[in-house]
Amino acid sequence: FPEKALVAEEMGRRHADGTFTSDINKVLDDMAAKEFLKWLINTKVTQRDLLEAYQ
Repeated sequence: FPEKALVAEEMGRRHADGTFTSDINKVLDDMAAKEFLKWLINTKVTQRDLLEAYQ
């Protein structure tokens, strides 16, 4: 039985680590998206820039 308890504890620890990592990645993704939107909003695009891009 002690062996099963150790296996269960290790699985629980891995699950907790995975959950933490997943949560951190969500936060980092949200931060990156907000930074991108901020950059996009603050980037001035002129009509000339658009015309050059499509020629």
